[in-house]
Amino acid sequence: MRLPPKLIGFVLVITFMWANPAFSDSATLPSSNPTMLTTETIKSKCIEFTGIKIGSESYEAADCRVSEFGSIGIFNNQTYYYAIYCLIPGHSIQNGKCGSDSFNAQYYKEQAMAIFINKGLSDEATLLMERSAEELGTMSYGEPELIVNSFGTFLYLPIHVQGTGAGNSSEYYFWDEKSKKWQKLETNSWTQNIKIPPGLSINKGIWPDLRKMTAEAYFYRSNDYNCCPTGGKAQIKLTIVNGRLSIKSATNNLENAQGNK
Repeated sequence: MRLPPKLIGFVLVITFMWANPAFSDSATLPSSNPTMLTTETIKSKCIEFTGIKIGSESYEAADCRVSEFGSIGIFNNQTYYYAIYCLIPGHSIQNGKCGSDSFNAQYYKEQAMAIFINKGLSDEATLLMERSAEELGTMSYGEPELIVNSFGTFLYLPIHVQGTGAGNSSEYYFWDEKSKKWQKLETNSWTQNIKIPPGLSINKGIWPDLRKMTAEAYFYRSNDYNCCPTGGKAQIKLTIVNGRLSIKSATNNLENAQGNK
């Protein structure tokens, strides 16, 4: 399948859009009270997304189903839940719907994500944020995490760029005690400061580990396959400065690179 060249950004939202009545049989959430939902409803119903519309056009989502639901953890006496959704575009729906044994059901099973917060007063939860891509098949979403380290508490949204490049479009938020809000951590610019040895390149996404505050970047020679870098790697220690992920120190380990003597 050819992936579209243009990747679409993501928009932070705090409310649901109204359900599309034309697709009421595809397990869409009722619109009578779109922001307060029981966990049982979240487990079984799709929401309306800002990135992709549920509709009848070939580029819209013709089928939607909850693929995965679970608890991320408890923070500030509130329970965080997540849901991951299967979304299949209209141009591909004839090859299988969500929940089936088809290739489509597997390929499109992680096309959107939502995070909900339960304050513990009832079984109801509110939507914190949701993510989806306008071009289905370009992104996939993993289980979010609450991470605590020496810098504070973080909310991690794993977002993979689908394809052999394993691109990282994840979002990272830190809890700001002063404003009592999640603030987005800037995590893109630090990769530009990695020192790449002459004749080598970095061809795949870099995935920082906020628990250990480390990262690894693998170096490729010009004739390397995407699966198999042979130029060694950079071992990086990370820090956070003014809301930005930054390099604290880095070591290029080329001794074990294949072909080096």
